[in-house]
Amino acid sequence: MRWVLEWRDWLAKEYPVIARKCEGINLSETETASVDLVQAHKVFPGLPLLMSLSYFREMARVARDGGWIVFDIMTEQCFDAAHLQAWFDANPWKWDWSPRMCAVHYVLDMFVQLGVSFAGSFLIPLHPGVTECLVLRKQNPLRFTAKIMG
Repeated sequence: MRWVLEWRDWLAKEYPVIARKCEGINLSETETASVDLVQAHKVFPGLPLLMSLSYFREMARVARDGGWIVFDIMTEQCFDAAHLQAWFDANPWKWDWSPRMCAVHYVLDMFVQLGVSFAGSFLIPLHPGVTECLVLRKQNPLRFTAKIMG
């Protein structure tokens, strides 16, 4: 965990970002609708499902209208035959963590209910397999409705 804090502190020192503590299930130090980019890299592949879902709700809460949410999860696509074999070959039973799969359609439906739309996704490496990086954008439902009607 120490390396996570060192990485966070380095990012805040080198770039115009604000480092905030995470509570394990929420982003309580961050104000609602206050963030242009909410990004998590290699966090959710190892977290239990309910913890991830709690963070997803928080990400939608803190993103401002027009803001971006980007993170990776392990979806069904990450466990095709070749990647599953790579996991078995890596003998992950002796590791400190294990991969946790999230059903991508469930996650995307949850975000839609929170006013966040899906922009796209791509696969990224996570030894010995891959994770799916999701790119989402928060939309003001009233503004979105006005566009459709107008």
